[in-house]
Amino acid sequence: MTENIKMMVLQMPVSQLEHHPDNPRKELGDLTELADSIGKKGVMQNLTIIPQECRDLPVEQQPGMSQIRMDATFYVLIGNRRMEAAKQAGLKTLPCRIVTGLSKKDQIAIMLEENMQRNDLTIKEQGDSFQLMLDLGDSVEDIREKTGFSKSTIYHRLNIAKLDGDILQEKEEDESFQLTMADMYALEKIESVEKRNEVLKKATGSSNLRYLADQAADEEKEEKRLERFAECMQALDIEKAPKGTAAWSNGWKITRSINLSAKFKTDENFEQELQELELLETDKEMGWKEEYGWAYVMEKRELQEQSTETSAEQNAARSKAQLQGENTERIRKQCKQIVESMRALIYRTITEKRWVNSIGGTGKITDALWNFLLKEELSVSYVALEDFFDWDILEEIRDNPDKYAEVMKEKTEPILRGEQMLIFVWSEFEHTTSVYYDGRYNKEAAGGLLEMAAILKDYGFSLTETEQSVLDGSSPLYTKEEYGA
Repeated sequence: MTENIKMMVLQMPVSQLEHHPDNPRKELGDLTELADSIGKKGVMQNLTIIPQECRDLPVEQQPGMSQIRMDATFYVLIGNRRMEAAKQAGLKTLPCRIVTGLSKKDQIAIMLEENMQRNDLTIKEQGDSFQLMLDLGDSVEDIREKTGFSKSTIYHRLNIAKLDGDILQEKEEDESFQLTMADMYALEKIESVEKRNEVLKKATGSSNLRYLADQAADEEKEEKRLERFAECMQALDIEKAPKGTAAWSNGWKITRSINLSAKFKTDENFEQELQELELLETDKEMGWKEEYGWAYVMEKRELQEQSTETSAEQNAARSKAQLQGENTERIRKQCKQIVESMRALIYRTITEKRWVNSIGGTGKITDALWNFLLKEELSVSYVALEDFFDWDILEEIRDNPDKYAEVMKEKTEPILRGEQMLIFVWSEFEHTTSVYYDGRYNKEAAGGLLEMAAILKDYGFSLTETEQSVLDGSSPLYTKEEYGA
């Protein structure tokens, strides 16, 4: 690179200087102090500039020093803040080092290195610069050598560069949000950039963003698993059941069911279940269907297997009971998923010290938890703490009440009151609260889950529209009559 570079230094009119269009730094910050200094002392360090036409020309086609039109426009490679501050101070000319013989890639590398040495770039600007360097032919290893950043950091920055700049800026400027690099890394769990932007826009805070990112990543995995399941069905020559066919309808019976959720099953177990499907006997009429995160393989019933009830009244009663049973099962699965999500979030909150770092263990949320414990009559015992933290020593001294109490007190003192209450909820709130009875909505039972969802909102928990409708009774799965009415 150095063999082709030519340069000279002279005073240049400020009116002929412009910011380089590829400069990674877009925001120059407050220039007041710098402008005051320049007004008193002048510019003590040369700016580095290139002729405008050198931006895109190959090195061999760039003009030599004797060919440069001195009345033309020049782009500033180094010294953009000094240039703007000098304008504010009223300077008309600036000392500049004119350079030619730099490729576009070299120009960007110089600007990038200069800004990074001064820590002037935002994370997004760094990512945009890295992407531009890749577009110009650099490899990640090249960028690492030029910038000093590790490969993992470069990959993280490139992922951030893919995010919608306006949404990212909005969250960065929101003081109540407190966006962190950990939040940015959490978004990388989501493969789709579009979904990353959706989560970033929807998030109301740091904890909420991570929760939504986990949820979106799980949904993506579920969609991929459904695609794999469909491919397996196609290989077995099993077609998708006609639209409107219920997995529990009279004319069909379920032969296999697979949970698609990433929360409850590893990829290895899922693939193993798919392999087991290859052993299915497919000599009968078969079909498959996906409902509420489950995939079903169904078999057409033989005529003799089907009900012999023929009266319209009997058929209607049977269909109503069957539909009611189907809806009840769907509600049960939704409630189970809600509780599992709550427990997972509570576990992460305690183990990752989010309570201490973001809530502090005091205030209205502690009071809300205490009131919830009293209302639900959840037992407050050392057993929950012991199970949660897996303190092995307690097993050895369980039969020694005095020693047990002494050690338990020592271990529980560092645990905040709010953390302890969360653990009691985690332990005692394990089983699904029944929000239905005989297909009818049970408002009293659903209240506990709704109240806990509201408390956990401060930790980033949120209900999907389907989950909300199950808990507030608006779901079409319920019969119109409310339980207890």
